[in-house]
Amino acid sequence: MSEKNVQEQINKLKELQKIDKQIYDAENALEGFPEKLGSFNVLITEKESIFKDAEEKLKNVQVEQKERELELATKESQISKYEGQLLQLKTNQEYRAMQHEIASVKGDKSRAEEEILKGYDKVEEAKKELESKKSEYEKEKQKIEASRLEIEKQQKEFEQQLVGLKEGRKEKESDVDQDLLSIYKRLVAAKEGVGIVPLMGNACGGCNMSLPPQVVNEVRLGNKIIYCGNCSRILYWEQEIKN
Repeated sequence: MSEKNVQEQINKLKELQKIDKQIYDAENALEGFPEKLGSFNVLITEKESIFKDAEEKLKNVQVEQKERELELATKESQISKYEGQLLQLKTNQEYRAMQHEIASVKGDKSRAEEEILKGYDKVEEAKKELESKKSEYEKEKQKIEASRLEIEKQQKEFEQQLVGLKEGRKEKESDVDQDLLSIYKRLVAAKEGVGIVPLMGNACGGCNMSLPPQVVNEVRLGNKIIYCGNCSRILYWEQEIKN
């Protein structure tokens, strides 16, 4: 390969490198989107606890209220039963004992009625709390959904960008020497999207390792393709333009 051809190939690889780095960055970014989008589902589930606890509280309060109402119905049934038995009693002692039992059950009934009245207030309070918590949850959910839509929008933009970059890449690589292109592709795949780098003083622009003076001179001469002895990337000299 002549000096002129070497420089031409280097220039073509430099153009290709610009696209390949963008492709690498876009693909790397896209790999993170599934995890980002999945995190929104986790976040929504976590936010559900805002109202799930209140929902469970209402359920418990309602169950307790049903138990009180059942207890009241039981006491009323007992009172009715005992009052019906009064007429069947034959002795005053039995009569007084039954009246005492009826009075005791009526006391239980009165306490049950008081607890039921208090229970109505507790149920209403729990309902209001649940309504408030659900409203809070919906607001949080809307914020999360808005963030999710923004991330999905970014994902589509990266996907569209990637399609355009890959189409442009086909045109750029068609003019590169196939053997050199094959080496360059392997480097790009292994070196985080960077296969060709400039000299940075006397060091490699990829791994920053100092290069032997002979290697530096060969890169500057541009007579042949030179590789970094440490990271294996293709090296080139970015000549300074003097005014």
